[in-house]
Amino acid sequence: MNNNQRQSCVDNMSESLFDLVTAHVKLNNPDDAFAVMNEWIVDGKDPEDGEYEFLFIPDLTATN
Repeated sequence: MNNNQRQSCVDNMSESLFDLVTAHVKLNNPDDAFAVMNEWIVDGKDPEDGEYEFLFIPDLTATN
């Protein structure tokens, strides 16, 4: 997996979680919105705002 693919995965994850948080806020579900937000936030910070490394495991379903 190259760096562009990894960044695409991180972008997709952050956008998906943001959309879900937004949906819960609109539905007046603050506890659920907070729970989803905590799936992304690390030690109170957005991991893309600092020195944070996303780890990727090899695709164990891929055939060579």
